[in-house]
Amino acid sequence: MNATTLIDLFRFHSEPYPHQTAELERSLSPEAQKILSDRITFKRPDISPEGLTSVYLSYLKADEPRFQLDKHNKPVINKLVDYLRQDPLKKGFMLSGPVGTGKTLLIRSYVKLHRVLSLITTHYEGHMKIYPSYEIVDKFFAQGYDMFTQVNLRDVIIDDLGAEATISHFGNNVNPVSEFILRSYDKKWRELHCTTNLGPDSLKNKYDARVYSRMKELFEVVILNGDDRRK
Repeated sequence: MNATTLIDLFRFHSEPYPHQTAELERSLSPEAQKILSDRITFKRPDISPEGLTSVYLSYLKADEPRFQLDKHNKPVINKLVDYLRQDPLKKGFMLSGPVGTGKTLLIRSYVKLHRVLSLITTHYEGHMKIYPSYEIVDKFFAQGYDMFTQVNLRDVIIDDLGAEATISHFGNNVNPVSEFILRSYDKKWRELHCTTNLGPDSLKNKYDARVYSRMKELFEVVILNGDDRRK
């Protein structure tokens, strides 16, 4: 599939108003129209990396008009596109870097890409979700260990790993994010990713040896350097 066709398919599947899709479909390239009419699916490795990158950049600009591609985020975006094209996924990513470098912005667009790419490859909409680390703590505080039977542990990105608090649960100190990671590991669900401001030494100090060991198995570290873009 070439980049132009892929971009057309993303335009179609991103349309929020179903009654407008017929008109939109007529504006697509003949190849894209045939793929839709014949319900053709593609394997992820066969998806054009150039097309995915182009769509990724358009999502980033739509989400943050001030976004600029530079020497720091360009290789990271290329790496994240590689993750989207893997099937099966070998490891999740740990997107690591200083505060304000754009990690959360990148994963917001990643989730949108993942959703539409699932439609193109399987006809089923992806349900990847971002859980800020504090939200996992809040859910655990409200529901205790029952939260792990109610929250989908797969297709998740934990945002701001390491910023969460340890809380008391029936007299025991518990880090709900640690529990989340351990349970995801035990289920062997590899579609788990995270972002963090912490480096290896800080992560070792934050989590016990068992959790840190699981992290090394679950995640490949992807570094995003650069200045604070929020200034």
